[in-house]
Amino acid sequence: MIAVSADEVHAVLRGREREIASRILSAYGAHGRGHSSLPPSSFLRFPGRERERIIALPARLGGEFDLVGIKWIASFPDNPKRGLERASAVMVMNSTETGLPQILLEASGSRAMRTGAFAALAAGTLAGSRQDASVGVIGCGRIAYECLRFLCAEPLQTGRIRLFDEEPANAERLAKVLQSQTGVRNVTVERDRARVLDCPICVLATTAVRPHIDSANSFAPGATVLHVSLRDITPAALLEMENVVDDVEHVCREGTSVHLAEALKGDRSFIRGELCDILEGRLCPRSSPEARVVFSPFGLGVLDLAIAGMVAESIEAAGIGTRLDGFSGEPWHARP
Repeated sequence: MIAVSADEVHAVLRGREREIASRILSAYGAHGRGHSSLPPSSFLRFPGRERERIIALPARLGGEFDLVGIKWIASFPDNPKRGLERASAVMVMNSTETGLPQILLEASGSRAMRTGAFAALAAGTLAGSRQDASVGVIGCGRIAYECLRFLCAEPLQTGRIRLFDEEPANAERLAKVLQSQTGVRNVTVERDRARVLDCPICVLATTAVRPHIDSANSFAPGATVLHVSLRDITPAALLEMENVVDDVEHVCREGTSVHLAEALKGDRSFIRGELCDILEGRLCPRSSPEARVVFSPFGLGVLDLAIAGMVAESIEAAGIGTRLDGFSGEPWHARP
């Protein structure tokens, strides 16, 4: 087996945003055509600590990929106060022939990139080719950074970027990183959340565990809302918007806003469809130019596999990874 560190994963994926986005698009297509297996994610929670969790996401991605594995990701929102990343993750990739574990890679970085990639893909699909559309961001951590980085790398041209965080220092830091690492200059830090929510494209990337946006009118008419953190919009407000998800069965659970909206309405008829339906032309992006469209992605393990596959393909050529010889050991009957 080969172990791949966070720095090695970053080095392999750096500068390949367009390729990552293309992989995500292909993975969505394979999943939409039924070439995948995606059991429900398992949530490990801690009594009295509702903001902290560790999630197991097993997946198989077939079609052109032929990949299988599981991601184990922890979210501890107080970690930044300790000088640590909020999320940490590992992914184990297994042989589809023998089932033996082949690659162990640090997966929090690739997970953030896949989130940024599908957010940009959804924005380009749902918002269309709106030139110079301003982007508002609520919650200014690593996920917000990757969403903005991929949005700026896509043909969808963004205008001014407006940032808001309950901790203003987080927004200030994100603004500085964007300006220094991406060359983006049109970034402002807002103290009024309403100015951010009113942007044509809005990214919600908080660590909220309870909904805090209680009106669809908080968003501009015709807005595209990337509800990446899943628990920001009240169910009543969500029912007033047009809803697109990545996978209906997966997103309607674990107290997401979509899950709460289902409980309030009594069914899932408020969900227009899945992103795959729009990408493959089975559904139009929105019913009218004025419709407020919200994309709520649960975050599918097959997408993590697609990006991990890029790393796996690059290991030998890039000379990365630490080989763990004898990891699986000899057969029991051959041992002395």
